[in-house]
Amino acid sequence: MSESAARTLYELFNARRFDELGCAIAEDCEFHHRPQWPGDGAFKGRDGVIEAMRDLHDVIPGLYNVPSEFGQVAADTWIIRVNQGLADDSGQPRETETVFHLMRFDDSDRMRELRSFSTREEVLAAAQ
Repeated sequence: MSESAARTLYELFNARRFDELGCAIAEDCEFHHRPQWPGDGAFKGRDGVIEAMRDLHDVIPGLYNVPSEFGQVAADTWIIRVNQGLADDSGQPRETETVFHLMRFDDSDRMRELRSFSTREEVLAAAQ
């Protein structure tokens, strides 16, 4: 897996290009919101993950994710520091926070797991 594959996923998510995003994730992909979010926050399968990502954009207008730091912790696993924020109607950032993503990829460089965390400590523990 390369850093460029992960960057492409963020670009597709931010541009709301969900059909192309679906081609970049594995059929058995899993997505998990941060543990602090209400509800289960777990979505399974390509269709479930894409639906969850569409819902995020619908519920949180202006949401975007910009990766700022990549760390490979295993052959298929990356920890990514992300500037997550909201943009106003003109596309200018109005709020940002740092979150951490744990991404795992299959042999074809398709994402098979995405987990979100609030702190570096949480993501490092999950990567073990």
